Amino acid sequence: MNAFTEEYNNDHQYYEQLTERYENSLKYILKNQLTTASTSEELISISKNLESLKFQCKDELTSIINSVVIPNYENFLRNIELQKTSIGLNYSKYQQNEKTELLKQKHENLDHLKEIILTNKKQDTQIRLVKNYIKCLYCVKPLIIKLNNHITSLLTNMNLKYSFLSYFESINEIKADLILSQYELIFKACEAYSLIDIEVNKIFPEIDKFAVLKTSFANKILPCLEIPDDPINIVKNSFKFLLELIKKMFIESSKMLEKGEKSLTYKKSEYRYSDVLDHALKSFPLLNENQAGVDQYTKYIQSIISDASRDIITTQSKSDNIQGSLFQLLKVASAIINTHLEILKNYYSDKSWLTKALEGILVELDVQSSLIIDMSLDSLIKDKTGQQKDIMDLLYEDFAGKDHNLESFINKLFDIIGVWNMFEKFFCFKYNLFSSEDRKNTLVNKPLCLTNCQVNKKIYELHQNDNFINILKQNVTLSLNLIFKMEKIPDINRYINSFENVELDHNSEDYPVSSVLDDFSIVFKKFLILFINTGNFQFFESFLQNICFSHFINSGFIKQILKKIGDLSIVTTDLKRFLSKEKLAELQNSLNTPNSNEQQTVNESKGLFNIQQYTQSIFHQQQHAVKLGKNFINNAVQQSSDYVVSNELTDDPNVKNFHLLLIYLNTIASVKSVLQQLLIDELLEPEYNSQENLTSTIISSTFVFNDNARLLSDKIMYIMERSDDYIAKILDNYADKIFQIGILDNIYDFSIHILNNNPKSPINLNKNVNESLEIPSINELGLNAHGFTFRYVCNPSDLTNMHETSEFIKKLRYLLQPYENVLLSNIYYKLKKSICKSMNEIISKKVFHLTRINALGVIKLEKEIDFIIKTLSTDNKRDIMDYSLRLEFDKVRQIVEVLNFDIKLDFQQAINEQHVTTFKLKDDLMKSIDCTLTAEEINRLVHIRV
Repeated sequence: MNAFTEEYNNDHQYYEQLTERYENSLKYILKNQLTTASTSEELISISKNLESLKFQCKDELTSIINSVVIPNYENFLRNIELQKTSIGLNYSKYQQNEKTELLKQKHENLDHLKEIILTNKKQDTQIRLVKNYIKCLYCVKPLIIKLNNHITSLLTNMNLKYSFLSYFESINEIKADLILSQYELIFKACEAYSLIDIEVNKIFPEIDKFAVLKTSFANKILPCLEIPDDPINIVKNSFKFLLELIKKMFIESSKMLEKGEKSLTYKKSEYRYSDVLDHALKSFPLLNENQAGVDQYTKYIQSIISDASRDIITTQSKSDNIQGSLFQLLKVASAIINTHLEILKNYYSDKSWLTKALEGILVELDVQSSLIIDMSLDSLIKDKTGQQKDIMDLLYEDFAGKDHNLESFINKLFDIIGVWNMFEKFFCFKYNLFSSEDRKNTLVNKPLCLTNCQVNKKIYELHQNDNFINILKQNVTLSLNLIFKMEKIPDINRYINSFENVELDHNSEDYPVSSVLDDFSIVFKKFLILFINTGNFQFFESFLQNICFSHFINSGFIKQILKKIGDLSIVTTDLKRFLSKEKLAELQNSLNTPNSNEQQTVNESKGLFNIQQYTQSIFHQQQHAVKLGKNFINNAVQQSSDYVVSNELTDDPNVKNFHLLLIYLNTIASVKSVLQQLLIDELLEPEYNSQENLTSTIISSTFVFNDNARLLSDKIMYIMERSDDYIAKILDNYADKIFQIGILDNIYDFSIHILNNNPKSPINLNKNVNESLEIPSINELGLNAHGFTFRYVCNPSDLTNMHETSEFIKKLRYLLQPYENVLLSNIYYKLKKSICKSMNEIISKKVFHLTRINALGVIKLEKEIDFIIKTLSTDNKRDIMDYSLRLEFDKVRQIVEVLNFDIKLDFQQAINEQHVTTFKLKDDLMKSIDCTLTAEEINRLVHIRV
């Protein structure tokens, strides 16, 4: 306390000195400075000094509190706590010493009492154990008496001499009829034996009945008139005797049931074999002989399977009924499992014994199934190839070009795999029913015994065999080659002889496609069914991964069509109706015969095309073409050579090849819908039950093991994605080729007169790059232009004159309508995309060739361009705007935007070295319109404004 007091006194003295110092400073300022201040600046200075003095005092006081006062206070509290602890410990020691001296004598007395109590507890436990043991013996005694009575009755009924040491040794000499007729009494004896275990376990769970009975005390308590021998001997010998009896009951009753016998008549009493078998099966667990019961059951079933296999091999045809032999054997095994295991599972509380029974059955079944399969395959290979070869060494060449034998061999082999997989599902269901695995898991796991069996290993080796994979591929190739040999090409004349939408049959999409598409659908579905029906994950996965897309869809089908397209020789042409020379001559002769006009009028709907009537009606149709739009375009036909009349007849082979190109592209495009139907809709789409609830898919219900269904579904989706991408690339490429062949030249011809203010001097953008037009320089644009006639200076009357643009649209619609009738919508869309890209370039070039354009010219240009864009971007069948096509006119639309900008507000101006003003679009506008025009192009557009 002295040290603390001294420290406190020092701190207090320091605090008084601090406060005294700051009080003196304050007095000095107030007395000497404030009284002499005469100006506001001096008062402000005094105020700042006072404020500074205040903060210095506050900071020093805070520092003293944080560094001195608070630590001193904490130290004071800590010292108080230490002193309290020290006092408490001293007090505890004092009490302990006092208590030890007082209780030393009492403690000695307590130890003595503890020994007495422990001794009493041991004696009490021993007394209680003796009482329980006596109680157990008195509970067991009547059960042993009952067991002995049952055994005595059995011996009497079987005419056996009473001797516990010998009767079980002569069990094989007892007639089966005697044993089977006593099945109920045997079962009662087994129940009595089981009750002994139950009663002993109630009192002594850790001790078995033999330990309880095998004591001198038990030999004194239990023997009586009803127990003539040592109890332990009665129980042991009864067990041996009963076990042998129920084994024989099981064997004899099972044999008779397999022979078709239903009952036994003995001494005018009838006994059903099914009841005997039932009592035999449920007797094994009563004797705690689960293993013996399972072994007996398994051994017997293995014997039945072996006998059945021998009968099947000797009676069934090895090659003609290959899957039938295996099916018969598996059918026998399945029936046995269903019949007996349903009985067994009622009496085996631990179902793991039933899985062991299944494993034992599978061992024999695997051996016999492998034998049947090997013998049948040897015969099948000999029959189909004429050679004796192992299936792993079999080659495609071994079939010597006999396609029917190859297909028949594969079908029968896959039938075997399908039959085995069907049994696998049944076996797995039974196995999982008895296994103790978590039932919450939705995945069906294939048991290891099934995975490792010989048949499965052979199937797995076969699916990895390169020779066999090649055989499967060759079988696919043969089927595809056959459908191309039978190919029929449809006539597309009916699609292209009309300038209106073709009315399709039954409102369905009956676009012209090659007959190979339907045949491909049939063949593809056939192979899907073949592989799915096997139910084997490895084979179907191998088909999807190695055959389906790469070999079947791509190389096998689509590439064959592409080869046919590649063999076609097509030059730039127009789409016309094609007839062979003979049919065309026949048609012309029929038109030149008398009364041909009358006959054609009567049978107009049946004739191919009435040329005379067509030419006579042209002028009449022109007179009625008084308005723009669809009706105008559909009804008017211009006689000018600028029009491409698609219903003109020709025998030009070039046109025929063009027809084939369109048909084959439709065929390739239709593959996607076939794959969608067969792979997605039929295999992966869930079905609905009667309550409109989703059920499993074909894939999930067929491939039930592990995560196989999901893996296969993923592979199918991958095939669809690859097919879609592959087909899309083909269509993109050939849609552009169609554009180059039949449309590009016409578009250049049609576009000569559009966007021209002077019809006598049109801007003709020649397709030939060697004859391209000269583009005026910047110095020769706008008001400075001399010698160039490409101008777009309009007056108010020109705004209503849309004749040239209407004519262009009319011609373009006549040109495109037959393509729209013939081509599938996705191909026609790609074709229109090529047209839009081309028109975007043509219009852009024409604008950049102008030397001047006025404000009204910009308005008219915008109207005409909007008309063209709207026409080409409209989906006629759905009558809606396709904005993806409209986006193809990005350059044209930005040209119109730039022409509408204000030169003073929206552009930056500068003078170049040639003293020519250059214009640059402001940065914010460039970003807002995402400009694709170059700075030179924007500058040119500004210079043509006048």
